[in-house]
Amino acid sequence: MKLANASLDYSFSTEQIAEGYAHDYGLNPAERHHLRRELRKMRLGQKALMLKMRARFPIDCQSEERRQAYLSWFERESLKIMARHSDSDDDNFELGRNAP
Repeated sequence: MKLANASLDYSFSTEQIAEGYAHDYGLNPAERHHLRRELRKMRLGQKALMLKMRARFPIDCQSEERRQAYLSWFERESLKIMARHSDSDDDNFELGRNAP
């Protein structure tokens, strides 16, 4: 979760995050490469979700009905995502915590 949370900070590049972790945890080149790949996957997932959100609610939307439809969709989608249990320790995940 610490790594996933770090991947949300776009003021740092994937490479910078990977290098920071490699330094902090003394990773060898193979581990650093694996970490960089995992970070790229996380960021790709974030980008896909953001594109999905933007497609559902265009920036130039003027209708209150459309806004409400988007908020309903967003609520359903976010609950579905948060209810999904994975094999990680994400039950203790709090957005904005554990950031580098």
